[in-house]
Amino acid sequence: MHDAIAQSCDTYFYDLANKIGIDALGSTLKSFGLGDTTGVDIQPESPGLVPSKEWKRTNFADRANQVWFPGETVITGIGQGYLLVTPLQLASATATIAARGVRHTPSLVRGLHDPATGITALRETEALETVQVSDAEHWDAIIDGMVGVITDPRGTARALGVNAPWSIAGKSGTAQVFTVAQNAKYNEAQISERMRDHALFVAFAPIDNPRIAVAVLVENGKSGSGVAGPIARKVIDAHLERAPL
Repeated sequence: MHDAIAQSCDTYFYDLANKIGIDALGSTLKSFGLGDTTGVDIQPESPGLVPSKEWKRTNFADRANQVWFPGETVITGIGQGYLLVTPLQLASATATIAARGVRHTPSLVRGLHDPATGITALRETEALETVQVSDAEHWDAIIDGMVGVITDPRGTARALGVNAPWSIAGKSGTAQVFTVAQNAKYNEAQISERMRDHALFVAFAPIDNPRIAVAVLVENGKSGSGVAGPIARKVIDAHLERAPL
């Protein structure tokens, strides 16, 4: 698992999703807040989508083959297929991993300032249901793999850790804009820029005392580690330099 996370090995997660099954996989994703609005204090907000067998039966009732296929479970395991998430959901899920299951409702407003009295009332974040795991060491395995993304010799974003004054855990990714036909290959040179993959990167820092979680999406940016990753590093640096540990 460590190498699969650090090196972004799709085939590992294909196999893992197939073994877990869509029901358990979907339930776990929902426990991190995917498939539902985060409750952030700005509207409107998309809930995204965590697909299920029942969802497909309901939404594809007019088709002959509305059953759930094993291949749909496999691609859900790497975030493709029907699965839809927002950048805010990714940031929230990353913060949940950093906090080892502890969840809070995200908020854009930190406090309310009364200009007449000069008093600023800070807003408390709402605690959400904690993600439960059978063994606390499972968090170590996930976080260790995310650290490997930055520190391993074959980590997908190893360049981001160069001269970093704090420890960083991250994960690179890409989101396809269109479906590549069966037996066809994705050829970036032959498609328009607006149809190229989106670049994704999530991260948190410092590892032992997390202060910030980040999700970066660069539309048609192609490379999660090469394009979105450096932006995440700059955001982390700017935040931690302004608010020292």
